[in-house]
Amino acid sequence: MAIKNSSAVRILYLAASATSLIAFGAATLSADEHAASFGQEIQPFLRSHCVRCHGPDREEGGLRVDRLGPIGSKPEFANVWLELRDRIVKNEMPPKDEPQPAAEQRVMLLDWINEELRLAREASSHTGHVMRRLNRAEYRETLRELLDLHPAIDTARDLPEDDTYHGFDNIGSALNISPVQMRVYVENAARVMDLAFPSGRRPQQELTRILAMDAVDFYRANDAVRAWRQETNGKVIPKAEYERQKKEVMSAVPDVDLTRTIRFGTTSQTEYRDEGVEFSNMGNVQWGGRPAGLYRLRFRVRAIANSRGDLPMLSVTLTTSPPNVDQPVMTVDLTPEFRIYEMEAFAQPHFSTLRFEAAVMGNRYFYKRGAAAPRIMVESLEIEGPIVEDWPSPAWHEYFGGAEDSEEDAREIIARFAEKAFRRPPTSSRMDQFLAFYQTRRDAGDEFETAVKLVMQAILATPEFLFLVEEEPASAEGPQPLDDYELAARLSYFLWSGPPDEELYSLAKTGRLHEEKTLLTQARRMMLHPRAARFAENFTGQWLMLRTLGQMAPDSRKFVEWEETLQESMRKETELFFLHLLQNDLPVTNLIDSDFAMLNGRLAYFYGIEGVSGYEFRRVSLEETEQRGGLLGQASILTLTSDGIRTLPMKRGAFILENLLGDPLPPPPNDVPPVKESTGATLRERLAAHRSMPACASCHAKLDPFGFALENFNAIGKWREKEEETRLPIDASGELKELGQFETFAEFKGLMTMRRDDVARCVSEKLLMYALGRPLDFTDEPVIEAIANRTKEDGYKLSRLVLAIVASDPFRTK
Repeated sequence: MAIKNSSAVRILYLAASATSLIAFGAATLSADEHAASFGQEIQPFLRSHCVRCHGPDREEGGLRVDRLGPIGSKPEFANVWLELRDRIVKNEMPPKDEPQPAAEQRVMLLDWINEELRLAREASSHTGHVMRRLNRAEYRETLRELLDLHPAIDTARDLPEDDTYHGFDNIGSALNISPVQMRVYVENAARVMDLAFPSGRRPQQELTRILAMDAVDFYRANDAVRAWRQETNGKVIPKAEYERQKKEVMSAVPDVDLTRTIRFGTTSQTEYRDEGVEFSNMGNVQWGGRPAGLYRLRFRVRAIANSRGDLPMLSVTLTTSPPNVDQPVMTVDLTPEFRIYEMEAFAQPHFSTLRFEAAVMGNRYFYKRGAAAPRIMVESLEIEGPIVEDWPSPAWHEYFGGAEDSEEDAREIIARFAEKAFRRPPTSSRMDQFLAFYQTRRDAGDEFETAVKLVMQAILATPEFLFLVEEEPASAEGPQPLDDYELAARLSYFLWSGPPDEELYSLAKTGRLHEEKTLLTQARRMMLHPRAARFAENFTGQWLMLRTLGQMAPDSRKFVEWEETLQESMRKETELFFLHLLQNDLPVTNLIDSDFAMLNGRLAYFYGIEGVSGYEFRRVSLEETEQRGGLLGQASILTLTSDGIRTLPMKRGAFILENLLGDPLPPPPNDVPPVKESTGATLRERLAAHRSMPACASCHAKLDPFGFALENFNAIGKWREKEEETRLPIDASGELKELGQFETFAEFKGLMTMRRDDVARCVSEKLLMYALGRPLDFTDEPVIEAIANRTKEDGYKLSRLVLAIVASDPFRTK
């Protein structure tokens, strides 16, 4: 649930409480008197002022109060009382056009609700604890750390997508596991073990060098180009149908298996339009039949500028087929002179395509006829591999290096692996089961390593590995302290999305981690560690829905700038912005407005910011522009809150309310008609007609000012002064309730900074839910308030907010 409590709510309620003390002499009701007052005072109030709009005939905003009772009779009522309280405090209920209760009656109801929530919290023994399964990202990271696997190996590729709760995919109650999914885990464990412990002979490292007799022109629009040649005896292998469709020309050394032949192709498919020529593909190098492993690629290349003097940027991607998985390898800025570039990529034992794509800033597809397009000339390419520096693998040396064929060594390996996999020492009963399984495999004729690896494979399918197990004490009631192992796991999966490292685990093993000073010292260390990038990636991916970026791809005919490099740059900007706030003790108010952004050359060009070149991201000052700054000036947020064709002020407004202010709206009614298409009217004018409908008015009054404030940004976050459809000037003005009017995006952000308490509280709530891996409820409200207040005292710093969560009782208990 979203626990709503804006600063306006708190201020008004404090005022109401003061009035209550004066009016009623600060009298405190007994528990019996409180219970009796529900029937005597509360129900009559609800019938008089609420049931007509929130009863059996109408459930405006999804809220119904005619069946509402004390929380003790039904725990789910707590959330309804919370929502009712917040709406009354904000004067949303009763509506202005309805009879209003006296001030004393409002205060009486607010006091009763708060007392009811307090009593319910005291009576509750609910800890909210649900044993949580690792989600896909955590599973992948855990196996990578456990078996020292290359980052490019996706160990979670065959797992089904995780279910989510309010956008979060690490919530225990949503992470179900079915028999079918369990079978996938068992099968995947076998695949992972094969990758971690390769068998057979050490693969031979090969070096293949291809020389280009002709320069490669990726952007030439003529028919298929014989761009690469190797020395041959003149024999040419005919192309397969698949290759013919791609218009590739292939030459091969005689008597070499076709699947082992390296081929280069360019595609000449073009589409002529008034604005120029669209190239549907660039160049690619393909190979297959080689072992899985790390390959080193070197190529000598230079750039040829277009007619404006722009040099292209080169992006290299490795695609493995099946299952058609793209692995970004490198993006570089090219020079007019030939240079050698070197990179590494992990190739699977399937058909691989190394794709070269290039573009000048802001234009990948369209060029005027007759004008020189940017070109890339490749002189040579080397593919070397598989690179094997530690055969059979790092994992083999960690677990089997120096081991002998003995039951003692088998026990030691299995115990060490199980402890690392379980994130705590295995129980004696578990070890007995593992050793019995090992002995069964030996009796069946398996070799020492084979039998041990089968036990390790079985460990990867146990609940202790797949779940973050926090054992419930047998007799105690209410929240109980996590033991040190559980605390280490909770902290590492919060800040790293993966298992504890050696330092953190050692503190847990010695029983010192639960000491607050030690715990906070570790949290500070972990926030500054490179693995904290996983935290930024996964938390922003869920909280801000960054993972959905690109799922509704913008119309490439309308937005010619859109391409994968720009999309990835957008996503990276937001992740690195959050990480920069975290690691540099910066306040969360930067989420509203900031005087800097994290940019690379591609994104800076898109934003119209000069002086930034290259693919590497860096902090860039925004002193010269008011068009960016904060999350709401970032193209990732602006794109994912559009539909790929047009802006959606309602969606953008809802995003701000839910993800920055913690004040989500109820779902819209089912019978709401769509907004009419443009007939010469601006979007604001069309929405005004939509807003006049009774079913739409209340939500639009709340949404529209936030959404219209962002109208200067188009559907992919590029600044504009006029609407594309009508060519009429953008009107981004509006009024924020109780804060004032604004004319521009910059003025809007200025007003939003006045709600920094709400932003801090919202981020506290989102982070706490992410850290605990469970939904929040009314019992968490005082904790959220305390964390937000502590953050305010510390200057709203994001790192201090994280530390306040780590030090909180909910984080340290189960």
